[in-house]
Amino acid sequence: MSNVSTCRDRANANRGRSHVTAQSSNPARIDLRPIMDAGRSDEKAARTNVPKLALTPMEACLALSVSHDFFRASIAGELRWVRRGRKKLVSVRELERWLETNSARLLEEAA
Repeated sequence: MSNVSTCRDRANANRGRSHVTAQSSNPARIDLRPIMDAGRSDEKAARTNVPKLALTPMEACLALSVSHDFFRASIAGELRWVRRGRKKLVSVRELERWLETNSARLLEEAA
């Protein structure tokens, strides 16, 4: 019984204490959040500067400047897709190939 009451006493004693941060007088505690945040922003910046090799269906719609409904009904069936689990991607080259093929068809139909 004495162990249980001792644990409760310690928990009650610690309730009023605030979390120790870098601003405290304890030099052993260092707040690493600014350093970690800086690393994350560099990683995020690096990810945004990397050219995409493949696009999601919604990104492909935006790249072709068409609605999602039109894309699904008229274009998606003619493309080769990469599927991994729930992720579905189309390569940028595949979109370019589709554009070249269909622009050639329009030119041939007009002639």
